[in-house]
Amino acid sequence: MARRTGFELCLNAGRGLFAGARLGGASSSSAGWMTCPAMYTQTRGAKKSTRRVEVMLTQDIPNLGRDGEVLEVKPGRARNHLVPLKMARYATADRLDEAAARRASWADQTETIVTADDTGETDAARVALNILTGSKLVVKRIASKDTKNPRVPVDAAALVAEILRQRKLQVDRRTLLVDKSLSTFGDHVVPLW
Repeated sequence: MARRTGFELCLNAGRGLFAGARLGGASSSSAGWMTCPAMYTQTRGAKKSTRRVEVMLTQDIPNLGRDGEVLEVKPGRARNHLVPLKMARYATADRLDEAAARRASWADQTETIVTADDTGETDAARVALNILTGSKLVVKRIASKDTKNPRVPVDAAALVAEILRQRKLQVDRRTLLVDKSLSTFGDHVVPLW
């Protein structure tokens, strides 16, 4: 038995599936017959530009985050830069508990004054405050061609949504004292109430 090529196998396997099926009402010419769809689909090696992996930072990294923070980064950055240089580790269930303990230690490192009725609320508020003040929050916007400013300005509702998405922290909109929406690019300081 002679060895068959992949194309021959695909055509032979597809004869039963595509028997009598023609494209666009073509007549008896061979141009109208359907071919095997497996020849045109890519099954391996397809790039996914939106793919992300979760890593836990093991040290403070400028413009990325603090020690103990869990971030989503592209797989190439984690594989080629962060993990080999011991700047981060892949996030697992055990490491997520360790990250929570490290984030709780942020409260011990920085001294903040927070008043609340219950001691549990005080600790939770202190941790939340340290998460908000400890690192930068990056909000991406598309620039307008005419004014070179953001098309959609950043208001308090957008900041609350970004804090929830990036820091996994539920914040009340009234705690962010934003007088007017931020309509320029650059670093902005938003005071907390």
